[in-house]
This record gives sequence, structure tokens and C-alpha cells, in this order.
Amino acid sequence: MVKKILPLLFLLPLLFTSCGKKAIEAETGAQIPLVADLPNPGESYDITWELTAQPDGSLLQLEPFINPDHPESLTFIPDAPGDYTVQVTVKQYGDEVGVQSWDYNVSGEVIDIQQMIP
Repeated sequence: MVKKILPLLFLLPLLFTSCGKKAIEAETGAQIPLVADLPNPGESYDITWELTAQPDGSLLQLEPFINPDHPESLTFIPDAPGDYTVQVTVKQYGDEVGVQSWDYNVSGEVIDIQQMIP
């Protein structure tokens, strides 16, 4: 019995550590397009974009990159090297119908984001 359980004890940590999603590699100054996955694209939703993690030294705010005509899509430009997480929450009639997030590992030099805002 112990011979059967012992290998499982070694495999379980590998199982849990290998299931995480890998961060997407990007460069400062690069345009990164994101699109929220809507349950029924023809219907009306309340969409909230949020930067849930960003590196020290980043002044990035997502509001200038949100297109009011197409709030389900966003193209942001990272301004400092480090780890970013962008999250979108989709609600309909006040009820949350979906949350998605994207992780980015950004390299490069710090840039002046004011010059990059559309």
C-alpha cells in the first residue's frame, strides 16, 4: 500500500504547479490588444477593465485606452518592465457573467506613456 501512495505524493505537487497559466512575453511600448469573451455578443453588457497588477515605476492607467464604442476590446501599452495583470469583468443587469485575466511579463526600458496614448 505504501509503495502505491508514495509515488503519488511526489506527483501531486508537480500536478498543481504545472497547471498555472504562463505569462505572455511583451516589450514596453508594444501595443497589446485584448478582447473580452462575451457570452452573447449581440446583447448589452457592462464591461469593466482593471489593471490588477503592475510593476513599480509604471504609471499606466487603462481608461485612456478604452474605446467607448467598443468597450469589449482594449489595446494597452506597457510603460515599464515587470509583471502586469489585466482583468475584465463582464456584467449583465448587475449580475457578473464572466471574469477574464491576462498576465504579461514585460521587458524593455521605461517609456513616457503620455506620448503613447491614442
